[in-house]
Amino acid sequence: MKESFYADVNNIADYIIRNYDHSCLAFNGKDSGDLRQDCEDFFYYEKLNWCGCGAPEDVKQEILKYFSILEWWRDSDAHKDHSYHEKCKRYREAFGVDNVYENPLLLALAYSMDAAGFTEHGSSIGGAWLTAEGEMFLLVLRNNDELSNERMF
Repeated sequence: MKESFYADVNNIADYIIRNYDHSCLAFNGKDSGDLRQDCEDFFYYEKLNWCGCGAPEDVKQEILKYFSILEWWRDSDAHKDHSYHEKCKRYREAFGVDNVYENPLLLALAYSMDAAGFTEHGSSIGGAWLTAEGEMFLLVLRNNDELSNERMF
């Protein structure tokens, strides 16, 4: 992993400790051994309040795909006609649908990410964007060796 990544993870850990003083990371400190994992655990287990039984890495992969689309959408020129069609294409490649409304489980994921504060939206959840915490979660997921780490979009 790149040195700059550690600086980013260190900043994320500091943010968590500063803003969530009852978190495991705040309680245990930053010397637990795997700071990236500690940050990921905070977002997954404490922010989302999801358990680790079943196949959490599969779920994290889906979150990574969803967040990657939102990141791409943010970084694209949304005013160009082709951007929306490209966004639909990316949803199709990742989830087999053109938007979150065509798959109830994807829609539930979008609602869950919004409720946890990883995304925000205006008049429609289909136009959600990443918050700062969503960007932090995306960064630690991208650096999870158990996930498909190539930049998806």
